[in-house]
Amino acid sequence: MKLKPNLQVRKIASKYMVVDTDAAQVNMVNVYTMNETAATLWKEFTGKEFMPNDMVEILCSEYEVSREQATHDVDAMLREWNALGLLLEYK
Repeated sequence: MKLKPNLQVRKIASKYMVVDTDAAQVNMVNVYTMNETAATLWKEFTGKEFMPNDMVEILCSEYEVSREQATHDVDAMLREWNALGLLLEYK
């Protein structure tokens, strides 16, 4: 799967937001907030093909979280991102 290529994470104050960038303009109509962990995953996989397990691996290596919990969290996050239209492909 892939993230939509025209979307970027921006840190504004203490919040992380996904904004739609189209050429020189930024569309502030659809802005999605996320926590630091989700923003880290977004940045890691921007422009790359990935599978949910790739995200699970990063969570398990960076945080003290069980594989079961990381899998649950990644699945929930990807379902939400897909529902919001943030994924180019969702498998």
